[in-house]
Amino acid sequence: MACSKSRLDTSAFCNHHACQYSGCAACKQGVGTTEGAIGDACKEHTCQAEGCFIPRRTQRPYCREHSCRWSGRVPCNQPVEAGSMACRDHVCQYEEGCANVRRVKSNSHACDDHTCAAPRCYQAAGLRRKYCAEHTCIWDPCSKKGGEKGSPYCETHKCRVSTCAVPIASKVDWFCEHHKCRYAGGTCAGGWSEEPPFCKEHTCKHEGCSTPVRRGGQYCLPHTCIVRLYNEPCVRGRKAGGQFCLEHSCTKSKCTEPRESGSTTRCAKHPKDDMYYMYVSQTPRPGEKAPHRKKTKGSPRGSSSSLDEPRREDVETYGAKQKQKGARARTPSRAPLYPDAGNGIMTAVSERGRLVPSSRQMGVVPPKFRANPDQKIAYLEGVRDTCFHLADAAKAQIERTARPLSPSRHMPRFDGPRITSLGDESS
Repeated sequence: MACSKSRLDTSAFCNHHACQYSGCAACKQGVGTTEGAIGDACKEHTCQAEGCFIPRRTQRPYCREHSCRWSGRVPCNQPVEAGSMACRDHVCQYEEGCANVRRVKSNSHACDDHTCAAPRCYQAAGLRRKYCAEHTCIWDPCSKKGGEKGSPYCETHKCRVSTCAVPIASKVDWFCEHHKCRYAGGTCAGGWSEEPPFCKEHTCKHEGCSTPVRRGGQYCLPHTCIVRLYNEPCVRGRKAGGQFCLEHSCTKSKCTEPRESGSTTRCAKHPKDDMYYMYVSQTPRPGEKAPHRKKTKGSPRGSSSSLDEPRREDVETYGAKQKQKGARARTPSRAPLYPDAGNGIMTAVSERGRLVPSSRQMGVVPPKFRANPDQKIAYLEGVRDTCFHLADAAKAQIERTARPLSPSRHMPRFDGPRITSLGDESS
């Protein structure tokens, strides 16, 4: 059937039958056949994709729909893969299949969404993971980043020792089988990093010792105090050179013997030093002027001849050492016990305002109790009771030290505890 429409100026065909490709004067594909015109371009300018009659892109063999979307320096003339936007060479290589074009600038094997998140890595990430197979922890089914400090495992599944690249022993451990703590049959989740085979918590705290600690303590058996109190062992460390801790050792310098009892701080060899004493203030009362004392020339310092009568009385009663420190109620363990010293203290307490046999009053009563006579008397009676207690303690101490010690007294005595051997317990 002939066409009656006018032809174009640049072509022998009308607008309906002329090729729509820019600058082409040929007719559309199929013109003159029984089927009629097919598509919008001639055969030369029609997309080469099978079944497509759309005009191809400029200098491309395929139309926009069937051309690869790769936008690199060199245009790609390959057709796209079915259901994707790029050809076989430029489509994203993600395992599950992705229709996006891979990254151009980094020359990656995947698109922006599926490129490995590791720095300077352009491989495709693993299935439902952020990293590629090279940078993914190989602990199944972990998907975290591997390669921590030269190890193929992530920080969670790598041994905590910085120089070890071996995985942890189990899911509940933090260290590998080699660095795992061996305390109590390996039930500890910790590990060692300096000295095997116990962790820091289960290694003896004694300097230079790497043996396991005693159960519930911080020291091993050879370095743990051997005292047991009420069936509970002491877990403290021993005093240097001894078998007892500081709490159960004599407080005398360089003495490692045990304390004589639970109520004392000294051993049987040093009992007379384990006494208490009470200082008595020499400060004059408000409004009372301290007497001026002249020293006798030529008299040795501390001798009784260099003191006035009230002061000489104190020195004779309590010893010349109290000249500079002031009078104090001393026990027999601190100074020789004079026959009238204890009685003098008790008599002085019963008198108002006097605690020592001196002609001068001592300001031992706090100011807040001085105004009320009843409160002052109550305070002094309390001091008197203290003196009685000290006198009884001194008397008992003298009786103990005066007798010769039997062999049994060399054994430490505690109120309730017993000393056990090192083999009573195991770690």
